[in-house]
Amino acid sequence: MTDAPAILGIDIGTTAVKAVIYGLVGEEIYRFVRPYPTNRAGPKIEQDPADWIACVDDALAEIADADLAARIATVGV
Repeated sequence: MTDAPAILGIDIGTTAVKAVIYGLVGEEIYRFVRPYPTNRAGPKIEQDPADWIACVDDALAEIADADLAARIATVGV
């Protein structure tokens, strides 16, 4: 594995948190996807922001465990 700089993108979407690390020429290095619940009971559709944060925390922990954190040069959220 190379130690070249990489870019981390984090997307808190409508159904899941996605975190992807790309190399500087666009190659995908790592992908994380974790869905979270949506409460559709009654007239409201709601999500708990704590679920989003927990998923982002899990993504960052997996990235650290994979020894990729030191390569990240920039983050886009």
